[in-house]
Amino acid sequence: MRTLTVLFTLLFVLSACRPPEDTGSIESTSSDPFGLAEVTAELLGSPRNGDVRIRVEVSQYGLKVDDAEVVVTGNMFHPGMEPVIAEAVFKKDGRYETPPLEFSMAGDWFLAIDVTYPDGSEASESLLLTVWPR
Repeated sequence: MRTLTVLFTLLFVLSACRPPEDTGSIESTSSDPFGLAEVTAELLGSPRNGDVRIRVEVSQYGLKVDDAEVVVTGNMFHPGMEPVIAEAVFKKDGRYETPPLEFSMAGDWFLAIDVTYPDGSEASESLLLTVWPR
């Protein structure tokens, strides 16, 4: 009986350690205190090891911006990992998309989305996510 109790306890603990179900996306929005700039970032697909794209929507003064420079940099929280960097490509209506970013390791990642507007002003947004093994 004791062996059976230990077995069920072990199964319960192991099932609690699995990664969460895929949510499909993680989203974050930021705007400056004056409401002049807004950056929205969305993770396309599930946060797993391998290639993942990021969609960024950019507006300024309430209007979609089609000619901004958008750079996404991914870093892990612990030192020693090389960052992943991608320049997002304009798609349409203020939307930009990165080429696939390769998350080389499972763990906690910090994404910095840096936007330079055509007038030279800048905005940034950050996105925290946990990358799970495939």
